[in-house]
Amino acid sequence: MRPPHKSRRAIMKLLVVELGFGLRIDLVSIFYLSLVVGIVSITLTRSHLTKTIRHKMIDLPFMIGELINCPYCVAHWFAAIFALLISDTILEWFLVSAGIVAVAALFMGIVQRLWFMQESELENLRDLLRETAKRLK
Repeated sequence: MRPPHKSRRAIMKLLVVELGFGLRIDLVSIFYLSLVVGIVSITLTRSHLTKTIRHKMIDLPFMIGELINCPYCVAHWFAAIFALLISDTILEWFLVSAGIVAVAALFMGIVQRLWFMQESELENLRDLLRETAKRLK
């Protein structure tokens, strides 16, 4: 097997951030975990499949019922769990968890915006994409 090309090695170095104090964060892992966290959060908090479970949990103490209906809150829980898988220190765990939540929140915002769009808004978006594609040709 031949060694990776110099440019590929340079790109791979860019994808791992050295924070000092021996902390290294892999941006590709954070991105992929963010997508997973976002999908799981939206599914648990917005899906019709989990609707009955969410409604039964709404009366639980300590606002747990309300938190289970918040995609951003659920994202924090799952990000904390997934960050444990790739982190070695508490500081690294915190930074990775925050990074996962940040990217997941962006992803969830885009998905929810598209998911709950009205038909007229979707048609306007399609027209805009068609015009943009024509300009790029």
